[in-house]
Amino acid sequence: MHALIYLSNISQPLDQDDVIEIATKASIKNKRIGVTGFLSSRDAQFIQYLEGESETVMELIKTIENDPRHDLQHTIHLRDQPFRHFANWSMRLITSDDESRIYPDDTLISVIQDIASSDYEPEIIDAQIYTIINRISRILYMPRYDSGNQKII
Repeated sequence: MHALIYLSNISQPLDQDDVIEIATKASIKNKRIGVTGFLSSRDAQFIQYLEGESETVMELIKTIENDPRHDLQHTIHLRDQPFRHFANWSMRLITSDDESRIYPDDTLISVIQDIASSDYEPEIIDAQIYTIINRISRILYMPRYDSGNQKII
């Protein structure tokens, strides 16, 4: 199982509906080609994590690199893993509601920028990224509760 994560700068104005449309189309395509992961948009940047068969992920990132709506800044290829972290997400859009629960983006942005500007061993890179990825997957799979009614929402 090959995985990668990238950080890109959004190069044209996109509102929330545009981002939802991007994630929806990606979800449909990814389900068809067997890719899973998540997409988040914050402060004029995208963060996307992709996992799947190596050849498929590599073809997909080439398509993403040519998308004029953003400019890839950093792409980090992670070592092959024996399992998917997001097996149920053909492309989960992490929204502001999710971010208020886990705050992944600032940490991911910092880690990706730091890794890209330094010379770390692959094991260190994987450990840093997968620590965050594991936290995101555990927390987002947990049910949310309405604090007033103690009901799952």
